Amino acid sequence: LMIGHFSARYRDLSPLLMEAKEIFPETYLAIEGETFII
Repeated sequence: LMIGHFSARYRDLSPLLMEAKEIFPETYLAIEGETFII
């Protein structure tokens, strides 16, 4: 799972990532400049 749109009100994205990983362990945040090989 790749999460790629975040509200500007979230300063810390780690709680969002941790919550998603409870259901989908292979979850990543699509941060600008990151490269993912799929």
